[in-house]
Parts: sequence; C-alpha cells; structure tokens
Amino acid sequence: MLCNVGLGNKAILSEDKLLSYLKDDKNTKIFVFYLENLKNGKEFLKVLNEVSKKKPCIILEPGKSQKAIQASLSHTGSLAPNYKTLEIALKNAGAIQVRDTRQLFGLIETLVYSHHHQFDGSICILTNGGGVGVLSSDLCEDNGLNMEKPSEGVREKLKKVLPAMCSFNNPIDVLGDAKADRYENALRILCESGEYKNILVLLTPQLGTDAKGTAESIIKIYSKFPKINIFTSFIGGNRVQPGVDILKSHHIINFDYPTDCLKLIGLLHKQLHKSTRIVEIKSTDAPKEIKDKIQKLKEEGLLSLPQDDVNMIMNHYKIDYPKSENHTDKEKALEFCKKIFPSPVVMKLSSPDALHKTEMKGIYLFIKDEEKFNEAWDNLNKSISQNKLKNASVLIQEMIVNSSEAIIGVNTDANFGKVMIFGTGGIYTEVMGDISVRILPANNFEEMIKETKIGKILNGVRGEEPKAVKKVIEVLNKVQKIAFDFPEIKSIDINPILVTKDRAAVVDFKIILK
Repeated sequence: MLCNVGLGNKAILSEDKLLSYLKDDKNTKIFVFYLENLKNGKEFLKVLNEVSKKKPCIILEPGKSQKAIQASLSHTGSLAPNYKTLEIALKNAGAIQVRDTRQLFGLIETLVYSHHHQFDGSICILTNGGGVGVLSSDLCEDNGLNMEKPSEGVREKLKKVLPAMCSFNNPIDVLGDAKADRYENALRILCESGEYKNILVLLTPQLGTDAKGTAESIIKIYSKFPKINIFTSFIGGNRVQPGVDILKSHHIINFDYPTDCLKLIGLLHKQLHKSTRIVEIKSTDAPKEIKDKIQKLKEEGLLSLPQDDVNMIMNHYKIDYPKSENHTDKEKALEFCKKIFPSPVVMKLSSPDALHKTEMKGIYLFIKDEEKFNEAWDNLNKSISQNKLKNASVLIQEMIVNSSEAIIGVNTDANFGKVMIFGTGGIYTEVMGDISVRILPANNFEEMIKETKIGKILNGVRGEEPKAVKKVIEVLNKVQKIAFDFPEIKSIDINPILVTKDRAAVVDFKIILK
C-alpha cells in the first residue's frame, strides 16, 4: 500500500486517519509515505507508533536544503518545523526513514520479497571473490551488521564439500573457480544450520563462473527454507545477466552491488530493532503554591521566572544547584561570600530581562577575596544601570571546579509538543552544535547522552575517570517532570549544568512562560 501524505485540500483522509483505517487491512503489508508536512503531528505519531509495531512504515521526507524548503513552501504553503525534531519524532514512533528514492524503492522491494522481517543484524556472506568479500565485511561494520563465524559443526560440514583452500569463516569464500554445485552445497549447509536469518550470496564473473546455473541452484534452496532471507548480488553486468534474469523471475532480490544490499539491511536493523519508543508520563499534582506564583507572574506580564521562584522549583524537585544567594545589599553579599572564601564564587546578574548575561558583562568568575568581590560588585551594578534591568540583583554562587559543561533545554513545538535537548554547554553551545534531541515524554536519556560528544567525555575518555552520568539522567527526568507538571512553561534553559565525578549541579536555570 503506497500512501501519499501532504496533499493539502486534495487529501481524502488525513495521515493519521489513513493509518488507522488501513492498519488491520490484510491486503496492506507496508505503509510508504512521502511526507512534506504534518497538520496533526501528535495524533499522527500516536497512530504511527501503534501501526509500526505490526507493519513496516517507510517515510521519505524531503526538503532539508534551503532551496528545497523554499520549493516546498511554494508548493504546499507549509512545511513541518525543525527537521531534527521531525526526524526524532518519526524515529521514536518506529518509522523507517529514508533519504532518497533509491533507498525508498530498495526498501520496498526488500520488504515485499523477503521471507521475514527479522533483520536482527546478523548476516552471513557467501562469495567467490576474496576481494569483494573483504570489502563487504567493511560495509557490514559500517552499517552495524554482525558477521559471526559459523559454529565449529557448520565449518566441519563445509570442509567436506568445499576445497581445503576455501575460507570457512564469514565471509565464506568458495574460490574463483566455483561452479553452481559448490554454491548450492555451501548454501544448503548454512540454511540447514539455522544460524543465520539473512544470507547474502555474492558472485563475480571469473573463468568458469556459471551465473545461470548458480542462480538455478539458489532457487532450489530458496524455496525450501522460507524462514531465511537469501539476498544475491551478481556483479558483472551483461556477463551475469542470464543469472540475474532467473533470480528476478522467481522474486529473489538481486542487487547490482553489495553496497546497496548491506546499507538497506543495516537500515532495517537499526530502525526495526531499537529500544526507542513513544512513552507515557504521569503528571503529578504540582505544588499549588508554585502554580499560584506562576499565575501571578503571568498576570504581571513577566516573561521569565525570577531566580527565587526558580530556586523554589529546584528545591521542590530536589535538583542539585550550587550554594547561592541573591543580594542587593553589598554588606550582606560580602558576608555570604566570606562563608565560602577562600574557595571561589561566581557573581552574576539576576534579572528577568538578563537572559544573555555574557553579552551584558554580567558574569565574574574565581572571586576568592574581598578585593575581587568589590570590583565585581561595582561592575555588575554598573551593568544593571546601563541595561536598565528591572527587579535586578546580584546572584552569588559557589564555584564548581573540575567539571564538564553541558546544556539541557526544553522547548514547545507547535506540532509535537515538548522537545528536549542535551549537549555541550557553556558559551560555545551554538558554535559546537553538539546536540541530541528527544520528543517528550521520553525514557531513554542514557542513550540520548551517549549520542553527543560531551556524553563521551562524561563517560570517560583517554583514561579519565567517568563523571556522574547517572546524576545527569536524574536531572533530565526531573526537568521533564517540571515541563509536564506546569503547562504554563513554554521553555526551560539550563546552561550550564556542571558535571563532576559526583555531582550534576545546575548553575543557570531559566524558565520562560507562555
């Protein structure tokens, strides 16, 4: 079943209703979408999540380049927002995403004519060319496929029907002089063993190669083992065409090159065998005191929560943050600092209007004594005056050292609701572009962290001791809870969260209201 989604007023059924209508139709085996836009993203994802558990759903999404975006805008009048968000949303719902029509039609053919859809990542390669076998091994590794060796018993059986010079590992090399009988005997032993659900047979035209006879031998085996997918790649154009014609006439998939086959099987393994799925989260009753405070601030027209209110939320959800106090009185501020000296403190602007403190010269680090305190205090108050900041104060925090900076953020997407990011934090966040995205609710935050460069650092590199990744996961879960407990929140920005070997301390926590 081919479903064309994104027809605007011409569509008979919306994409989500079309899926619901056909999900139990016995004549519909696969859903294929050319996806330009979504008018009801949440509902579509919900239905897609259920349907993709039963039937493969392939989605081709165009329009990532600027020119493509302009073309799509002129064609449909609207385009799905933020492609990274869209990709993650579709992935979480179980869709198989493709980038071009070659992948699209290759996947359709592979799924339609495969005996089964158990692309578990394991594959065995049978070849008459050592070179193409080695190259295919590299391709398997590149595409996340596992080439386990046959068991000792299977290798012993292969040795009885193949010359001693053959390779009995994986790939299994039947040598360049192999005729049809050698392929047939080896393939039968592999299928009878049941050790592989997917087998790729490679054939290159060499002296004595019988493409037609080999194809006929493969057909004999193919019909007897319906629980095994046998793919072929007969390489050589006209020299192997008679064999290719026979394979196609019996609906055995032949690829011109093993590259295409292994990329597709790798994609199917990656998309059909993953832990990521849409999850549900139960919202708790948020404290009435905080809800009332947020409502009052909204009525006053404030765009972001003052720091004291943010601290109240962090305290309630038990989010770790540095010892800190807000001050407008210099003497009281110094008194607080002296409790921490000679350990360093950070002094920075605190105001609902001070969203980008660095540009306002609103952050001073490594304040260790009274002299540096006085200098920072005077400069911060000058910035308050110059920028005409309302409800401003000086926030003083203990300074956490020997840490890595990360960022956590939540935004509200018109199509998909709450979206969370995690990545490299600090002042170079935009420059580094090291971000992982999740549509909320989500529960695979450990995987989310591992997708980033900062995640690799946190887990320990070059002999460094791993940092408190579990603490970061706890913060991600708590931030998700805050986002759902308070629908009034439009976005959350935590940059940075400082991660040491035993802490994940939130240094700057902004909450923007709708």
